[in-house]
Amino acid sequence: MDLRRADLGRWLEIDDQYLVVHNIRSTLLDHHRSRVLQCRPGSEAARTEVLDLVVDFLTRTYPAQFRHQSSLAGSDLVEIVATGEVFRVSAPFDGFDPLEIAARLAVEDFNILIKGKDGVHTLEASATLFPVGWSVHDRIGWSLGRLHHMVPLWEEKVGRAVERFFSRITPASPMERSNFFVQVREPNQNLQDILCQLESLEFNSGPSRPDDVVFRWERQIFRRLPKSGAVLFSVKTGLTKLSDMDSSELRKFAMEARSWPEGVANYKRRNIWGDCALKFCDSMADVESE
Repeated sequence: MDLRRADLGRWLEIDDQYLVVHNIRSTLLDHHRSRVLQCRPGSEAARTEVLDLVVDFLTRTYPAQFRHQSSLAGSDLVEIVATGEVFRVSAPFDGFDPLEIAARLAVEDFNILIKGKDGVHTLEASATLFPVGWSVHDRIGWSLGRLHHMVPLWEEKVGRAVERFFSRITPASPMERSNFFVQVREPNQNLQDILCQLESLEFNSGPSRPDDVVFRWERQIFRRLPKSGAVLFSVKTGLTKLSDMDSSELRKFAMEARSWPEGVANYKRRNIWGDCALKFCDSMADVESE
């Protein structure tokens, strides 16, 4: 899994694209809530714990952007200063689910996995607003194995190790990993449609221009929630056009893409974007060497 120790001082990140991404997330939750947010009974304590952690982190780390206050009635409130939105972050949450509030405040997606009596972790709550070709509406309640059944070598090599990893995570040992996908941008496709891919990805043809190839990266953090004992898996998604990547990034990308075994290459759909993307990487390497 290429794991490393996570720096929880950087758990949630706010950058100059926050408002753009926040508005997209608000739109998705307002109009497609059931497809991007699902919670099962029994995960209530974990969902509230996630919100508490998100509020504490954002208000301490970014006090100019998030203002924590109390109402005259004694309720805890958090204001997003740039938009003026105010959320009640203590029960009864003014009609919101606590995990939804967490997803509206932050730009990360949040997944809560709970270990059952059979020793298997299942997805019990999720705010996944930026999926790649699936919807949490269809996958809530799935085990780790079922969630990853399409991943190459999952059954043969990876599955048992990942289940053991989830069982061994402690509150003092958060871990993170990086992951990436390559997407082909369709004509006139807007940022929301690129970030939120709720349907299975189908491409009629490969990209004709490097500008249509989008490098989608994820920063994934795994941590044990100290009160509920659930595992929280958070995901920060970013996008970079292939044509905006510098020469060192292009070299690293091309080397990795060419090194994939057939199963991984097919899973990553290299047959769709590989010709255009790798030719561009090679052409930029040639320019640099001149």
